[in-house]
Amino acid sequence: MRFITSTVLLVAATAPTNGLRESIEIPSKECLANDDATCSTSASTSASTASSDSIKRNSKTHDTKGYTTTNTNPSNNNSPPDTCTLYLAPSTIPHSILGLFSGTIIPQYQNVNYHLSSHVNNPYEADEESQWNDLYIPVADIYKALPYRGQQRFPSWLSYVWPAERGLFYKEGEMGVFPNFPDEVKDYDDGLCHATGLEFYMDDYANDMEAEEGEHNEEARPSMRISALAPGLSSLANSHPSMHNMDRNYLDSRVDYEGMQAPWQPGAGAFTPHHGVEFHATKGVRAGMELLLDYGNEWHQRMGDKLRGWQRRKKREEQLKEDEKKIRNSPGFVEGIDRKWDVMDIHERFSCPEELPTEQGKRDRLSVGMAVDSSELKNGTKPYSSYRNNTPHPYDNVEDHPNKEEVKIPNVNNADDITRSLPWLQEHGVCLSSGKLSIRKSEIPYAGRGVFADVSIKKDDVILTSPLLAMRKEDVKIYKSDPDQQFVRNVVDKTTVIGYEMLMNYAFSHEDSPMLLVPLAPIANFINHGGVMSSEDPDRKDANVQVRWPKDGGSAAKLFAWAYQHNQYEDQSFDESKAKDLPINPWLQDHPIDVMQKSGKLALEYVAIRDIEKGEEVTIDYGPLWREAWMDLSRTSPYSRSGYFRHSIGVPEGFYPQNWLNVSDQYEIAEVDDL
Repeated sequence: MRFITSTVLLVAATAPTNGLRESIEIPSKECLANDDATCSTSASTSASTASSDSIKRNSKTHDTKGYTTTNTNPSNNNSPPDTCTLYLAPSTIPHSILGLFSGTIIPQYQNVNYHLSSHVNNPYEADEESQWNDLYIPVADIYKALPYRGQQRFPSWLSYVWPAERGLFYKEGEMGVFPNFPDEVKDYDDGLCHATGLEFYMDDYANDMEAEEGEHNEEARPSMRISALAPGLSSLANSHPSMHNMDRNYLDSRVDYEGMQAPWQPGAGAFTPHHGVEFHATKGVRAGMELLLDYGNEWHQRMGDKLRGWQRRKKREEQLKEDEKKIRNSPGFVEGIDRKWDVMDIHERFSCPEELPTEQGKRDRLSVGMAVDSSELKNGTKPYSSYRNNTPHPYDNVEDHPNKEEVKIPNVNNADDITRSLPWLQEHGVCLSSGKLSIRKSEIPYAGRGVFADVSIKKDDVILTSPLLAMRKEDVKIYKSDPDQQFVRNVVDKTTVIGYEMLMNYAFSHEDSPMLLVPLAPIANFINHGGVMSSEDPDRKDANVQVRWPKDGGSAAKLFAWAYQHNQYEDQSFDESKAKDLPINPWLQDHPIDVMQKSGKLALEYVAIRDIEKGEEVTIDYGPLWREAWMDLSRTSPYSRSGYFRHSIGVPEGFYPQNWLNVSDQYEIAEVDDL
């Protein structure tokens, strides 16, 4: 997805179409071959019809405008295997932080994944068989953001999840999952929660025959919408209502259980069956152009409203005099959290009479034993307040609203505005795909698909860099719920866990930390467990890759040091002179509660721990706890298994810093049931 692409309200959104126009303009091959940026993109009716038929099979709605896909690097299509075809770099979209950029030209209507996963000599004769595509992981529980679940903020990782219906995790009004805040205190990012650009289905096509039937028969198409995390292009691409240049190829998506059936195979239900998530170019894409989706009109409207509210709030803060600011000295106060909940209670007590959990309410509960100060936690856990100082809140009177003066939101208007030079991307970006890796059926029993080396890889080479989601271990639990309860606080029964999200199997963790980390890059979540790491014995074919934090001096370290401290509302442009002075991997110094609000802004690297041969599967060591849990399940009689395999991936020793271990993920004042 995303990281927030704001603004764009000053550009009229293109209305979705129910079908294709009779005459569709497509980029001229002659113009592209001559590197002519001003040539016409019109083509013959027959060519238009052919392109129309091709695109109609693969998408719901289509933008029929095409950019001239000027190749800013003519030699790019004959690039060597170490040339990057997909970059992650500072976005061109205001307030978006990081974005995806193509390292090669992609003609209109062609398969985006094919061009990004390999080096194409002639983009117009592509065989459309991509080396990798994305998967998506179902998210079953809709109550992740419920305040009584222990959340004091909207979980940042949830902003990367495509909802089954708009606003599923964030609803306003009575019995809402996550009540609404006034604009002046809306300082969280709900991301894709109100996006409508992509859809994901439980009953996806199983094979080409089903897809062909669905193409011609609407009743045969997938219909069971699900919420899903789709790492890769779906999660990392930003949005613009008129400059978007790619969309899903829905007929290429597949559901495949690799022949596994529960309860017989222990791998059944352990990995997502949903793969084949691919995209086509709705406009011609230049080398160096940012890849953009369309999240939908409402998403853009809401994002613009939030930015305007924040800008009014910032102006108000600047006008306040120091003597008008009051410091709230009550126990456990944290800037932007306590006051926010108090304001919410004042504004919504009549529309949401569900006993909303303000900090004052929690303190009232202290006196009657219904809540506890987390500083009293046992077992040496550290309270959150020891990591963050109390600071004043800018509003001493919650009824004193900012003025309604309109503010201008910056925007982009043409293809040049969303294009960076390849040398700039090579210097300031991180490569996510370079043609070295591909995805195909794993040779490991019960593993499903895996990642394979398409070239020889040397020891200590970084084969992949991935941004990370940061989430609570609590978030993968699925509790018994009853949406018909009178009060929101009673909807979730935290005494009864009925299951765990499949997402748990894709997350890194440490047994003594409350935080999980989930890779977001393409390819990363297909890397299987390969046994114990053995860098000293070249004859052993166990794990050949290990994860580490970005290395000091590397492009990933500089990029994510900048992204982590970036305030999306300030829209700070990337400044290399300042970025190089920032602390490396700053998240390692923060409390997990703070890190868990920075999803997408931290990263890890996959590094070869020995030479990897061409054609060899790339694997990591999932750790002793994972191995033990897998062996226990495998040895258990099929009819005795309590459910699907669920276990997070272990990290190397020392990977999690000490300040992430043996700490509480609860706020200073918390409900007894939440501790």
